Amino acid sequence: MRTKFKREGGRGPDRPAKALKEFPPKEGGFAAGVPLAEIISHKLANAPELVVRDNSGSFIAEKFRRLKSLLSVEDGLNPQVIVVTSSAPGEGKSLVAINLALAFGASKDERTLVIDADLRRPTLYRWLSPSPNIGLAELISEQIDPKHAILHIKDTRLDILPAGKATEDPDQLLGSNRMRELLEQFRGRYKKIIIDTPPIVPFTDADIIAACSDGVLLIARSAKTPISLMRQAESLVQGAPILGIVINDQKRTLADWEGRYESYYKDYYDRDKK
Repeated sequence: MRTKFKREGGRGPDRPAKALKEFPPKEGGFAAGVPLAEIISHKLANAPELVVRDNSGSFIAEKFRRLKSLLSVEDGLNPQVIVVTSSAPGEGKSLVAINLALAFGASKDERTLVIDADLRRPTLYRWLSPSPNIGLAELISEQIDPKHAILHIKDTRLDILPAGKATEDPDQLLGSNRMRELLEQFRGRYKKIIIDTPPIVPFTDADIIAACSDGVLLIARSAKTPISLMRQAESLVQGAPILGIVINDQKRTLADWEGRYESYYKDYYDRDKK
């Protein structure tokens, strides 16, 4: 994974992006007046892609921690609400969103919320056990209190708001006054809010939410995303500044020196733990 905070010109229009420097609820989700989100204990499933949690000493986990640092200090950046999107499906935006949220949530003073706002094709629920039944869609459409849907992940400072049921008109929900009200509430409760959204080229959802955010993180997939598509995605982001571009799945294009650095980093980390 590589993060780019400056744009480069002079690239061919179709070269890949590697050249650029991813008990069911009843009565509205509560039982006997107590939120089901508090009755049912949710946890993150065992999944190799959750590298910040399950392989914290790895080179890629360190990359996510570096991304966290860049979004906190570099060039004065310190966005509270960050939209994560991509140009097209399959570029790893949800993977980046959850691991970045885990990196922020690992800090004692970084109370973090990650929101699955991809109401067309939700993803974050796959990393939750048991799978949630209500989420953002219900908070907006049914005016449910957030405490009935937001899930706390034990031993972290991370909360997760799943998408809820897929809907046919997500752009209307995400552009509603209720959505803006929810984000304002969350700003008062969390230091960092990471929002996973649909790809921005085929759908308008990401830019709708971006208008209520502090910036957008664009995800590209190494050796797959054409430069022309990334340029189109950049041009479609109108609601907030682009914070950076993250190149995902870079294992196919790592230079030899990067491989040597990874080996050095692992050896250094292992010695430091002894």
